[in-house]
Amino acid sequence: MAVGNPSSETANLYDELTHLPYSAHSKIEQIEQKLHQIVKLNPKDICSRIALLQSFSMTAKLDDAIEQAEIIWKQSAHLPPLVEQSYISALIDIGLFSWASSLVPHKLNERGGLGRKGYFPISLASAIGSGNVELMARIAKHEEADNNAEKLEFIVKQMNEYDLAVHFKNQQAIINELSLGHQAAYEVVLDRRKNWPFIDIGIFIKGDSLEIYRLQSAIDRAVKEYYKSAGIQPPRNCRTRIFDINAHLPPDGSKPTES
Repeated sequence: MAVGNPSSETANLYDELTHLPYSAHSKIEQIEQKLHQIVKLNPKDICSRIALLQSFSMTAKLDDAIEQAEIIWKQSAHLPPLVEQSYISALIDIGLFSWASSLVPHKLNERGGLGRKGYFPISLASAIGSGNVELMARIAKHEEADNNAEKLEFIVKQMNEYDLAVHFKNQQAIINELSLGHQAAYEVVLDRRKNWPFIDIGIFIKGDSLEIYRLQSAIDRAVKEYYKSAGIQPPRNCRTRIFDINAHLPPDGSKPTES
C-alpha cells in the first residue's frame, strides 16, 4: 500500500528538526515528544515515524532509532520520493548502509545517473559507506555531482587500477561493524589533499573524548591489521575520523538556528 505525504504538522516538525544543531537537546526532545504523540494516535503514520527516527538519531538514542528503522522498512517500497530521501538519509546516519544502498540503485536511470534531484548527497554517502565502488562510479555521472564528479571518477579509477575495490569494501565493512551502535550521524566530503582527490569521512557519536579516542583507535588498528594481512598498502585517498555528535551541524547543513 502506498504511503501518503506527511501531514502539515509532521512536515513542520521535521523541517524544524533539520534546522537544529545536534546540541539543541531540549528543543529536539520537545519535537520528539510531539512526534511520539502523533505516532501513538496513528501507529501507521510512516512519515511521522521517519521524523521520529531522525530525532532519535540526533539524540543518539540508537536502539530506538534502529527499532523505528525496522518498522519503516516494511513500507520502504511504497514511500513518496521526498519521504524516501529522508528515510535513506536517516539509515545512513545510524550506520545501516546495506539497507540504504539497497534503495539507492533503484533511483539510477539508464544512463547511470540518478533519476531524481536531491539524491546525490545521500547516494554518495551510501556508496562510500558501504564501500560500493561500482555504485560510486555510476553516481559520478549524476548532473548534481558538479565538481565532485571529477574527484569521484579519479578515486574510482585509482581503486580499480590498483585492485583496491574489494579491499575498500572490506575496509568499510570493518569500520561499520565497529561503529554500529555508536554512530548517530555520518558525513562524507570529497576534498583535495596535496591536489589529489580525497574522501573525508566523519562519524559522529555520543561520548566523551575518551570514548571518541577509543573508537578512533579501534578503527585505525583494525584497518591497519586488515591491510597488513592482505599484504598491501591501504589507500591513501580516504580517511575516517570520529567526532562528538554535539559538534554536528543541522541535518540540512545550514547554520544553526539555536546554539
